Amino acid sequence: MEKLSTPFDDSALTREAIIGLGESSFRKNYYPTLQKKVTDLEQLNSKYRTLIETLPDILIIGSLENYSLFSPTGKLGNMAEEMLRDETVKAFLNDAVAVSSTEKKLITRNFEFISGGKQVFLEARVNHIEAEEALIIIRDMTEEGISKSRLSEMALQDSLTGLANRRCFEEALSKYMGKYCEKLSLIMLDIDGLKLINDNFGHLAGDQVIVAMSRVLKNTFADSECIARVGGDEFTILLTGREQAEIALLLKKMNSEIDKYNCEYSPITLSASFGYSFLPSGEADSRQLYLDADNNMYQNKLLNESSNRSGIVKSLMKALEAKDGLTKEHVRRLGKLAVLMGTRLALPQDKMDRLELLVKFHDIGKVGIPDSILCKTGPLNANEWKIMKTHSSIGKNIAESSTELKDIAELILLHHESWDGSGYPKGLKGEEIPAECRVLSIIDAYDAMTNYRSYRGVLSPSDAVKEIRANTETQFEAKMVDVFVDLINADLGAEGLVQS
Repeated sequence: MEKLSTPFDDSALTREAIIGLGESSFRKNYYPTLQKKVTDLEQLNSKYRTLIETLPDILIIGSLENYSLFSPTGKLGNMAEEMLRDETVKAFLNDAVAVSSTEKKLITRNFEFISGGKQVFLEARVNHIEAEEALIIIRDMTEEGISKSRLSEMALQDSLTGLANRRCFEEALSKYMGKYCEKLSLIMLDIDGLKLINDNFGHLAGDQVIVAMSRVLKNTFADSECIARVGGDEFTILLTGREQAEIALLLKKMNSEIDKYNCEYSPITLSASFGYSFLPSGEADSRQLYLDADNNMYQNKLLNESSNRSGIVKSLMKALEAKDGLTKEHVRRLGKLAVLMGTRLALPQDKMDRLELLVKFHDIGKVGIPDSILCKTGPLNANEWKIMKTHSSIGKNIAESSTELKDIAELILLHHESWDGSGYPKGLKGEEIPAECRVLSIIDAYDAMTNYRSYRGVLSPSDAVKEIRANTETQFEAKMVDVFVDLINADLGAEGLVQS
């Protein structure tokens, strides 16, 4: 029988031979079509290979214990090879492949891996191809994992202090509610005078006080169940397993930490009112715990309010002296003049007392004026002058918050009124202006003119008196000017006053 074929010669493996399209082949009529299909397959193969190399993911194809790796080169490829050598990862992948093959569906699982000494968060998507074989795509989710972790922390953390927030605290407390507990305590704490600090020093200074308080609490209650900032100036501390005597010692330590801060660091006095509730044993009730702690804190606040606000006012004066180095000496000189003027005018004792306080605190509102305006060399422009004028109303607000200064709050507001009604802020005229303010306006002007100011030179006592005379019946009351000039000429002597 005639042979219909020749023996296979692998040396003749050419493109055409593979397809079977030699010149003598009876199939050569199909050559163009098959040639195009081969070309298409080659192009498709190139595209798939490029796609695999471009993907930022690790691709693995295989069955149990037998995996083929298709992954990018470089760092990700090295990590893929590390994973396939790791017995824990291999066991994880084997389990995922088995589940996907059994259930005939895509499954997604997350796992962690240590690569190069760093923890990596990964997502594995596993889909069956055929019995016990699957396509595995592994994606690096580290950035997403870190972002989610940060978001989770942010949701439970106060951004300013780093303490727990209200939500986190309520979750911590809820674990005990309705359950039998022993020695469960809730401490509530409120920063005194924070609104006063915010209004007069600015919210940045207020934030610094809040942060300082949080540090005190961290140092004091480091072993507590939870320390939280639950409001603008409110904090809570949850304690378990502490006797009341231990809580009292902790609160004493807290006060010592506050005193230490006030002595060493802050021009603004840090002060807090606090109260606590204590459940020796029994079923925990959050509403009752809050109510008892809040009531105790309120009582503590009433006891401390006067001294705390006084401390804040003193802090404001110290801050003003730090901003304006002239304040302390200016007040001292005005005090001497005020006593002499009040005596000559025969002011009753209550007005004398108010005048002396007014002399000391009339410019306290300047603590709220920006340094760029308060310390400016040269005249103020219209907008700066408008801001400067607000110091009298700021001063009034500060004084109203203090028991000691409440009586002179209105005097502080009016100490820049003028006899003819051209002053501010109300434009009062004549005897509508309190006597204490009329006295202060004269002695304050005299002292300002006869002592250095950044915005003008120093006048001699005689020139200052002439200037005051020139403004009689406009800025100053004539009768009081006469008394003041007599005082200067007869009792003190101009040069003596300036130097004393």
